[in-house]
Amino acid sequence: MLARTPAERLALALAMHTFVQGLRASLLTNSSPIPTASLQRLFQVIAQHGCTYAVTGDIAMAVWGSPQVTMDVDLLVAASDFRSLVEQSQAWGWSTVWRKWAPGDPVGDVVSIQAPDLMAQLIQARRRHEREAIERAEPITWGGLLIPVVLPEDLILLKAFADGPKDWEDIRWLCEHLADQLDMAYLRRALQPIRWQSAR
Repeated sequence: MLARTPAERLALALAMHTFVQGLRASLLTNSSPIPTASLQRLFQVIAQHGCTYAVTGDIAMAVWGSPQVTMDVDLLVAASDFRSLVEQSQAWGWSTVWRKWAPGDPVGDVVSIQAPDLMAQLIQARRRHEREAIERAEPITWGGLLIPVVLPEDLILLKAFADGPKDWEDIRWLCEHLADQLDMAYLRRALQPIRWQSAR
């Protein structure tokens, strides 16, 4: 039976990530698959320090029903908490690659994190629509923690600004499958300032 509630779909998406990363770790180390303790640790530290963030990307898509293959975890992080979270990741010995924002980039700074059992991206929320996506995120319980997940309308906005081929595929899926759930008035207001770079 398919998971029906957002909480069940979040658990399923994170379990898939756990399986994929555990399998990857076992192949790299020639050992048995291990659970992704790093993901649990990351969420726990975020909660303990009161970091403002929301889950976005493939896991958010999966939460709202899309059959995504989840290879990494994308977290949209408030600018005020971004550096401290990166530094904590480095203190644990995790590999980090920091791509600095440049004029014209669709998103702010992006830090890719890699641990033996975790691949994640921390995305700095610089723009108003990114900050609002965090503020509006739906809190969902996982592992005893409340995990805020970006709402479908804000996923559409984030992906419209990112403007990649897969982003538009995801937007199409959201509009087709969640048409009766989307707040179209909110989307129209939020999309009005966007000037498309190419005809869609």
